[in-house]
Amino acid sequence: MAGYVQVVTTVESREDAYQLAHRLVSEGYAAVVQVNGPLVSIYRHDGVGVEAQQWQLLLRTVSTHVRVIEQHIRAHKAQDVAEIVVTPIVGGDDEYLKWIDGQTGGLTQ
Repeated sequence: MAGYVQVVTTVESREDAYQLAHRLVSEGYAAVVQVNGPLVSIYRHDGVGVEAQQWQLLLRTVSTHVRVIEQHIRAHKAQDVAEIVVTPIVGGDDEYLKWIDGQTGGLTQ
């Protein structure tokens, strides 16, 4: 996986969302984290239907930081399985992508 990516995850509380977002940005692993919520997720867990309030985080970063970001996310998860979805960014404004580099020590550094 090379290039720029967006990582999507959810956490259980506003406090967890803000703590994780601030940590990833301040440590330079994410250029930006957008926190959305609360939202409701409906899914099955151990054969039982679940309706849970969660907070969604959308992170923009470089692919070289994904493994560390995954470790941070797992450290904030209460569930057995952490939602971590990584999507390549296949295009974007050149200035925005350079900004991601500058914030993360990314691809052009």
